[in-house]
Amino acid sequence: MNPYNTVFDAKRLIGRKFDDVEVQSDLKHFPFRVFSKSGKPVIEVEYRGETKQFVSFIVQIQHRI
Repeated sequence: MNPYNTVFDAKRLIGRKFDDVEVQSDLKHFPFRVFSKSGKPVIEVEYRGETKQFVSFIVQIQHRI
């Protein structure tokens, strides 16, 4: 298992702005990359050699499928 591509706690980012104090605090604990796009947090992982970017609510939807 690759911890840099294992997305967890994405629900904590839903509805928050990237600059929120809570988001900035959470970023310190995530092994995956999170960056700002239009002020919203975007999660970036590498999957099968390709870099993929997701907003947090899409990660939650895919987790349930």
